[in-house]
Amino acid sequence: MNTKQYTRLTSEQKEQIRSHLLDKPAVLHEGLSPDEFPREFDIYVYEADSRPRYEPVKTYANEPIISGRFFRVVQFSQKVSGALYFDHDRFGIFGVPKTVQSFRLSDLRLSKDQYEEFLSDLSKVIHSIDPNVKIEWDGIEFMAAGPVVKA
Repeated sequence: MNTKQYTRLTSEQKEQIRSHLLDKPAVLHEGLSPDEFPREFDIYVYEADSRPRYEPVKTYANEPIISGRFFRVVQFSQKVSGALYFDHDRFGIFGVPKTVQSFRLSDLRLSKDQYEEFLSDLSKVIHSIDPNVKIEWDGIEFMAAGPVVKA
């Protein structure tokens, strides 16, 4: 159960997130080369034209991403939220890795403004690493495992 309330990311937290994304991958699946994925950041980046077309690739503003590279922000934001609000920082984004037995991001309640602020802060960190990457937002993935966002 979450006992922490939402707060905007601090400059220090943003820098910790940035450092984590610039580090070597925390986990690299067998068969993937560190030459192809030298940073944690690269694990979340895909080419829009290489993604299967059974689902549209879109931004949070519902704009299609039809070409270029994009960063899967929902997948990454879930790790950041788990670390900040449930003390589940398995990859050590904010220091020493730590885990909890179980948690549900759906126990985190955010207003739409808070969630958009959180996405904006993460997007700024991401763009500080690569200003040309687009930010993809997957609504299905968010609904399956994200926090509850209310208007």
